Parts: sequence; structure tokens; C-alpha cells
Amino acid sequence: MYGVAIRDTGLHLRDLLALVRAADDAGYSSIWAPEVGSRDAIVLSSLYGSVTKHATVGTGVVPMYSRNVAALSLSAAAAAEAADGRFVLGLGAGHQFTAEFWYEAKWDQPRTRLREMIEALRAIFSGERVTLDGSVKLTAFHLGSTPPAIPIYIAALSPATLRLAAEIADGVILNWLPPEGVEKAAILIREAAADAGRRVRIISYVRTAVVEDEQQVHTVREAMREQTYSYLSLPAYANSVRRVGYGRELDAMASGGERAVDTLVDALCAVGDRDAVKAKLEAYGDAGLDSVIVYPVAYGDDPATSVLETIRTSI
Repeated sequence: MYGVAIRDTGLHLRDLLALVRAADDAGYSSIWAPEVGSRDAIVLSSLYGSVTKHATVGTGVVPMYSRNVAALSLSAAAAAEAADGRFVLGLGAGHQFTAEFWYEAKWDQPRTRLREMIEALRAIFSGERVTLDGSVKLTAFHLGSTPPAIPIYIAALSPATLRLAAEIADGVILNWLPPEGVEKAAILIREAAADAGRRVRIISYVRTAVVEDEQQVHTVREAMREQTYSYLSLPAYANSVRRVGYGRELDAMASGGERAVDTLVDALCAVGDRDAVKAKLEAYGDAGLDSVIVYPVAYGDDPATSVLETIRTSI
């Protein structure tokens, strides 16, 4: 089963909606809106839900410190209604820098806050009037109407957060892992979920680009290098990749080693012609995922068309 993440950076909204409709028509089971500092992921999910008929739409993910619980519940309720009950709320801790310097929040015991936030959201979505005085603070808050059911997924990287997600979430979103790292994470998640008497869905983003024109290969790999370097320069992602055996490459990357970045691209991304991409995505599926999420990386002079080509040829 395949889903797709439609990254909004660099694309006009009309192009995003056209790509979303194409993904829905192509048979993707889910469509995800990452929040990467360009547009609000819940607003995008509402729009995605309004122009699709079949696919689940979701945030992938909303940083939890970026909204208080009341505001988040209002937005999620609207998105669930816009998608006729096909909306999934994906949450993640985010990063300390953005929490403190973008969202004026205090980075303090993020897993505790994530747990309390999800407990509060579930109570609010069920129609309860909620008062809390922990890391989440609310007084007598409730929604005026009950939204359709809203599954909550957690983006998780560290073993502790993977266990937390297995215990309290409906699904887990993995990111920037090679297939062997996905396999290890999936085993940990399913064991922790079994201990809690639960079952959770496991999905993973895979940066993907299909390129059949040999003259475009350099352009595609450069786009992949840029994203790989950008994300793996963040401690949370770097530590996750280091735990599955790529410490030497990360150290070399930090010292300016271009070959190390290429090695990481080959390990973490699906890039090449259609057959190569399909083989890599199948390797991710075989690692124990419930759904592989194709994450098209735009390239070239016509980024929307490059994303469309990847969407149409990856499944």
C-alpha cells in the first residue's frame, strides 16, 4: 500500500491541488501535507480533503509546540469535516530551536507534553469539556460540535518516542531511515504495542524521484543531496541515522565530504529510473511497513511536472 507526501515548498497552491487530485486518481491510499515552513499543514489537509474522493489526507506533521491544544483541536475538527472523515492528525515534537525561537514555547519534557496533548485532543474530539493543569493547560474548553473520528499519528525517531507512539497513537510516522532502520523500528514498535495490548499502523516517508532522462540525473541527485544534507544536519535526524550504522558517513558529511552525502542519498532515498525506484520502495515495504509514503523531491526547471512524473510512475 502506498501513500504520497506533497511538499508545498516552491509550488503554487493550484499546482499542489492538481498534484493531489492526480495522486487520488492514481490510487494512493493516503496523501500527506508536511509542514516545512511554507504553508499551514492543517489548512493544506483541509484543501486536499475537499478536492479528493478516496484517499485519506493528513498532516505529516504538525509540530506540537506550534499550536496550543484549543487552536489545534479547532483546526483539526474543520479538516476532518472538509475531508468527510478521511483526515488524520499527524503530530511530532518538532525541534528545540523552532519551538523556542519560532513559536515562543519552552522546550521541556517533550514526550510528556506529547502524551498529555494527545489525551486532551481525544477528550475534546469526543465532545468532553476539558480542564487540565499539567504541561497542557485548559479550562473548561469544548468544541461546539463533534467532528468525525480523527486518528492521531506520531512522528517518532528515538526508541523512547517510538515506544510512546506504540502505547498511545493510532499510527507511527517514520522518516529518514534506510530499510534496515525501518525494520528495526517496526519490530520495536510492534513489540511495545503488543505489550500495551494494542496495534498501531506504521508508515515511513521515502524521498523519491523518478528520472528516465540521463541528462537530468545530475539535477535530480543534487536536489536529493540538498534535502539529505539539510535534514541530517539536524541532531534528531542525525542521531536516528547514526543508530542504524551510518555514523562514519555523518561524520564525513559534517566535514564536507560529498561522497558521504551520496552514500546517504543511496541509503535513504529512492532515486533513479522507474525500475530502480520501484525496487527500493518494495524494499521499504518488505521492512515491515503498513504503507510506504512516496515523498517526491522536485527537480529541474518545472518542479510540478517532475513531482507529477514521480507520482504517476512510483506505483
